[in-house]
Amino acid sequence: MRRVLYAVILQAYAVALAVFQLGIGVRTDEAKYLLNIPYPHPPLARALFSLTEAFPWQEALWRLVLATALVQAAWIVADCARDRPVRDRIALCVAWLLAPAMLLQAGTIMLAPLTALGTLLLVWCIARQDRLRAYQGIVGLLWLGNLFVAYQGILALPLAWRACSGVAPSRLCAGGLVALPVALLALYSLTNPLALATMLIHGAGGAMPSSQRFLDAGNVLLLTGIPAVVLGTWGILRYGSWSLRAAALLTAAFILLSAPHAYYAILLLPLGIEGIRQLLSRTSGALLPVGVMALAIVGSVVALPSLLRRPPPSVAVSTLTMLQERRVQGVVLLVGPFGHEWQYSPLEVRRFVPELLPRGSAVVCLRPCPVMRSWSEQWKETATNGAEVWLRR
Repeated sequence: MRRVLYAVILQAYAVALAVFQLGIGVRTDEAKYLLNIPYPHPPLARALFSLTEAFPWQEALWRLVLATALVQAAWIVADCARDRPVRDRIALCVAWLLAPAMLLQAGTIMLAPLTALGTLLLVWCIARQDRLRAYQGIVGLLWLGNLFVAYQGILALPLAWRACSGVAPSRLCAGGLVALPVALLALYSLTNPLALATMLIHGAGGAMPSSQRFLDAGNVLLLTGIPAVVLGTWGILRYGSWSLRAAALLTAAFILLSAPHAYYAILLLPLGIEGIRQLLSRTSGALLPVGVMALAIVGSVVALPSLLRRPPPSVAVSTLTMLQERRVQGVVLLVGPFGHEWQYSPLEVRRFVPELLPRGSAVVCLRPCPVMRSWSEQWKETATNGAEVWLRR
């Protein structure tokens, strides 16, 4: 009965995080995955998302599913420390659930949280390998799934080797379990060069000044959470296996050398949690677990106001909402550059070309388009958030 109560409390937390993200609206990257646009990542997650494209509540469904997966993963975190006292398991779960990265990312339709969840599952496979020796195929499938969700899954390669070698009957078998998914990913990338090229372009830091790069990387560390960064790093360096250290080094190098986006913070979270577990397993007494929980609570309280400050609706969200409220039908023509969030709409959205004007019911100018004023007899201007909108009279 106690477990059921805990599960209900966790689910209420997941629903709250999903509802908060639902109020922000669909971002460009989220729309790209929901619409299964084939770049820059492999197809597993976005193909799954697109199966529900005809469902009117697709966005809400996946926000709830992904928030639930991240929050309920606290059971996996606790099971990694199954041989430790209850206070240690509670401390690990609190550090996982109250990390700013969790508050920021749970409920978003992004691939970084799924990659972090895959990394956590590999960590669990290592911690519980005594129970998985007869299930090496499942461990291999977890590794395959992690790679085909996002290219960043390759950062967990050292953990995949450790997990597979711990459950496979021989090193040759473990090598096959690790190498075959990597080979399949390489084959996919060779047959889809646009995906790989786009991944490299978006991942490159470009001409970003070093000071800005380190500032953004520091922000990523803060979002990972004080316990995961401070105590987790200590545990990794002092007691962590070579595979855990290598995975942490690869992930940190990727974040620093790419453009350090805030959503990368969650990639570090499962590694930091494992570092804390390693530290807890070498200590006794209640001081360290209490310190972990205190740092997690203080960090989340400090970060909460800025994380939960809801940004204003994007131009796309406010404009498309206005068009639906006015019952606009037909084609919406966009003048100027636009992101995928415009495509995630029940209305047909097309780039403006004069030949499509007779079919258009609305023209949205994301950059100045004075030519519309010369057609004011057929079109009337309507004010909206950051864009000129012209509706057919």
